[in-house]
Amino acid sequence: MNTICKIEGLSINTQILTTLVKFSKMNFRSCLNALQFYKTNEIDLTMNSLDIVKTKLKKDSSKKNYNIFMEIYETIQNYGDYEKLINNCFMQYLFQDYKDDRFSKPILIGDWLFFFDILNSSIYERQNIELLSYLAFPLLIFHMLFISVKYDYKHNYQQNLKQNSDWELYNLQRINNEIYASLYYGSVPCLQQIFCLKSLLIDVVPYLVYILLPKLRPINLQLIKNTEKQALNRVINNMIYFNINYSQTKTDDGTFIYKFEPPIETLITFAFLKKHEPIFPKYSICQIINMELENEKLRIQKQRYNKDSNKSLNVTSGYKRKSDKLFNVEQQFTKDFFGRIIPKSIDNKNQKNFDRNKIFIKPNSKVWVKFHEGYSNAIKKPIPIEDILK
Repeated sequence: MNTICKIEGLSINTQILTTLVKFSKMNFRSCLNALQFYKTNEIDLTMNSLDIVKTKLKKDSSKKNYNIFMEIYETIQNYGDYEKLINNCFMQYLFQDYKDDRFSKPILIGDWLFFFDILNSSIYERQNIELLSYLAFPLLIFHMLFISVKYDYKHNYQQNLKQNSDWELYNLQRINNEIYASLYYGSVPCLQQIFCLKSLLIDVVPYLVYILLPKLRPINLQLIKNTEKQALNRVINNMIYFNINYSQTKTDDGTFIYKFEPPIETLITFAFLKKHEPIFPKYSICQIINMELENEKLRIQKQRYNKDSNKSLNVTSGYKRKSDKLFNVEQQFTKDFFGRIIPKSIDNKNQKNFDRNKIFIKPNSKVWVKFHEGYSNAIKKPIPIEDILK
């Protein structure tokens, strides 16, 4: 060992070599690996550095493999987003430095990926939630088969995680499609006849966002100019036509901001512009626009309700049944004590006081209606007339 150190140019004394040999339990290959580690990383082999290596590289005898795997399993379960983990593992496992001449590890992990897809489809399609705890096992197999201590991988690990996978890009595309589909189908029918989905996205949305963000002063509405009032009315009308609302959200620093609902600004802004260049005006201006938008919606709703009520009144007043007949007021009906109708003609004096207009009355119908009002058992005791007269 001393001869090898002299050839490689390592300045090391005999005491340190003896300690290294005792630490490696007289294993010559382990000593060579330790010397190679110190040589490649340009670390001086001293007693302090040797103690650090002993504490870091020595395996903890109290921990078994089962306990280590259980810690990894619990870490995966606590993270929860299994799809993101499995996609990152799928992107990186072929770049790992592992020894497998027969390609048995990629074949085995392919079976575990198929198992993950079966579980995932069964959970989301058939609502088998009890299978959710089994999704962590394929990720644990990834760790067992492709774990590596290569420095390049550890150095670029965070950069590899930041790369967008195909699944994440697919989700972003699906979200954007849902946004402009909701914008299209939520607009008024006349706009749907003019534009299609593609033309709305290309020709309207880029300009619509800036039309809905006017340059107003945060003052009272009674003090604004006519030009500003016209711009405000134009913004409100466009928001009503496209069924766009303002939603109040809370940021990370605790402040409240207004955003569009649906969030059409995400269709035209880049990812690096969302943080540094906010496109929305001040909170007070958005609050004024939102208040006027709600008032305009209430006015339209009230106007529509009044129109519908007038239509219903016209329909009921013009409705006339064929069975209604006219009769003269000369015939007057009176009832006796038992409710029987007694016809009686009107005197000439009273006839002058009546209006000679004709009114409606229902004819005698063949349908008899009988009301069952029941009876009362409150009084059953016979009472003689003498008691009543007293």
